[in-house]
Amino acid sequence: MRYLKILALLIFIAILLIFFQQNTEILNTGLQFQLDIFGNVWRSLQTPLYFVLVAAFFLGGVLTLLYFFIEKLRLAKQLRACRSQIGKLEQEVNSLRNLPLQETYPAVSEESYAASPESKAESGT
Repeated sequence: MRYLKILALLIFIAILLIFFQQNTEILNTGLQFQLDIFGNVWRSLQTPLYFVLVAAFFLGGVLTLLYFFIEKLRLAKQLRACRSQIGKLEQEVNSLRNLPLQETYPAVSEESYAASPESKAESGT
């Protein structure tokens, strides 16, 4: 699997290099960005198109890595909480296993025994 990832990366880089080589004129075209807020105008330096494309690609990669890093931290926190809860529940189960087995019966008085249908069936009345 590792070799397939490396091969895919090399193919991607080769295609990218071919693209840049075939479109040199267009990619060297200068771009100037402008921001107009409340009458204030800010202009960027003249930058080639290829620089904008590469910068956008790397910015997207960095933002994706940041997102997945934050997600990994969240999942690690959730995993720690679940493992802690599992430990507590295992301790509870072990403590319940160690309790002696005692059968407890409810107290039966002679009056309630005499009134029960079972006692009447035994006496034959």
